[in-house]
Amino acid sequence: MKTKMKIKSTIQVLIIFLTFVSYNGISQNKASNETKFRVDIEKSVLNWKGKKLVGYAHVGTLKLSKAELVVDGLNIQKSFFEIDMNSLLDDNAMKDPNNVDLTKHLKGEDFFYVEKYPFSSIKITGAQPIVDNPDAGDRNYILTGDLTIRGITHKIGFPATILVKDNLFEMKATIVFDRSKWDVKFGSGSFFDNLGDNMISDDIEVNVELIAKAI
Repeated sequence: MKTKMKIKSTIQVLIIFLTFVSYNGISQNKASNETKFRVDIEKSVLNWKGKKLVGYAHVGTLKLSKAELVVDGLNIQKSFFEIDMNSLLDDNAMKDPNNVDLTKHLKGEDFFYVEKYPFSSIKITGAQPIVDNPDAGDRNYILTGDLTIRGITHKIGFPATILVKDNLFEMKATIVFDRSKWDVKFGSGSFFDNLGDNMISDDIEVNVELIAKAI
């Protein structure tokens, strides 16, 4: 009789425990503040800048081809941004649609080899708040991620301003990367000697303005 009562008590305790675990699991899911956003690819902007070490600079634009974005509060939980390298334009082509020599060169094997690698991408893997740093200006986060160009992936970090308000997500960021790490060789002092005034800086700057709306 005592054995039966002990088994019955054990079963009751087990049922209570499983109910508690299940309830807590449901509560945690409900308490999650994760929000999925749809990125406005048309309104989002990527402006790039490249320059010679001595002399002129060129600027231009790129467009996103697709994007995934999940945010918890101001923290980016999951994100993947794919860049259409065929959308690349330089300032010459932007002023005159017939002046595409530089754009073609940038898309060629010497630079981004767009025929073989039509897409680049960046996956955000972390977001660190900038706290009590007067030099940060209005930048409130350091984002880290994996940048893929020409099929090569390296980790990068960059400052960003993130604003989430009324179901809208806005981010402004400045990404500076060393193109030589992604095998972009043309005019690079990392690969060639005696370039003189023809040397092109390895650093490429991309200013990002991202706009998204909660789904």
